[in-house]
Order: sequence, then structure tokens, then C-alpha cells
Amino acid sequence: MADRAILTALIDQAARELNVAARQLASQTGQDRHARAQLAMLRDYRADYMRRLEQAGQRGMTGMNYANFTLFIATLDGAIVQQNNTLAQLQNNMAACRQQWHGRRRRLKALEILAARETLDRAQRQNRQEQRACDECASALHYRRLQQPYLQARP
Repeated sequence: MADRAILTALIDQAARELNVAARQLASQTGQDRHARAQLAMLRDYRADYMRRLEQAGQRGMTGMNYANFTLFIATLDGAIVQQNNTLAQLQNNMAACRQQWHGRRRRLKALEILAARETLDRAQRQNRQEQRACDECASALHYRRLQQPYLQARP
């Protein structure tokens, strides 16, 4: 019985750890999604400014305006590089969280299988004990029936 309580406690702990790992993975997934959206926004913003630069160049612009455009586009390029680095780090974190989640899930499944086996073993032991008790009762009854005519025939 104590083993069953320990196993139940281990299963409960493993389930809590799995839930924590799942929340961490969901958080990392959300951060990844957000970072991808920011990267897409930066790329769209850069493409828009490149179109504006091209249009302004066709109409004619001052050197100062051209410098401002190129400086801002260079700033966007730097932000895109930084966001790509952030996204790569988030990918690594997400892979680690996913691996941890899989490990926690495997541990919980193993404990649940162990508990199921223990329950099955306990039921089989109980069935064997009941069968043994029934066999002993049947044997005793059979023995008494065999002895009964002998006992009645005695003077």
C-alpha cells in the first residue's frame, strides 16, 4: 500500500512538472510568434521605405534627404539583423523547452504504465489468493464428503 502511495505521489509530481513544461513551451511559442511578427513588420517597413526612396529619387531629392533615407534604411537593416538573432535564440529556447516537455511526458507515461502494471499484478495476486482459498474449501468439502460414509458406517 505504501508503494502505491509513493507511486501516486510520483505520478502527481510528474504531472505537475509536465504542466510547467507545457506552460513554458507555450510561452516560448508565443514569444517566437511575436518575434516573427515583428520581423515581418520590420521587413515590410524596410521594403516600404525602399519604395519611398526609389519614388523620391525619381522625382528628385536633395543630398540630405537621400542621406536621411539611407541612414534610416541602415537602421532598419540593423534592427532586422538584431531581430533575426533574437528569433534564432528563441528557436533554441523553444527547442530546449520542447525537449524538456517530451522528457517530462515520457516520464509521466512510464510512471502511469508502472502504476497500471502494479494494479494488474495486485489484481492477479488477489485472484490467485481467492482461487487458492476456493480450491482449499472445495478440497476440504470433497474430503469431508469422502469421509462422511466412512464415519457413518462406524459403530
